[in-house]
Amino acid sequence: MNSLIIFQKAEDCLQDATDFLEQGRYEASVNRAYYSIFHCIQVLLWIENIHTKSHEGAHNQFRLKYIKTGIFHWILMSGYKNLMKRDDLATMIMTTLSLKKPMNP
Repeated sequence: MNSLIIFQKAEDCLQDATDFLEQGRYEASVNRAYYSIFHCIQVLLWIENIHTKSHEGAHNQFRLKYIKTGIFHWILMSGYKNLMKRDDLATMIMTTLSLKKPMNP
């Protein structure tokens, strides 16, 4: 698999995330957003000729190559870690949105 194919997967996942968000399917949206970011990380690592076999491996290599060297700000890794806990994040999003709904008298 080459980097263009992986990047296309990232774009497709991002579009799915957007569509699911508009449909109110928050858990599915968070899942697709996570995979979009994951595939972008794969592309960056592929360009550096770094190939991993797991999400955790990609996560660790990205941190070593891009976060610890200051190429990307550490806050990006924090956001990515939160998406890795996507079930918790989806629950948080749904709870937040339900609190913002107007209450019926």
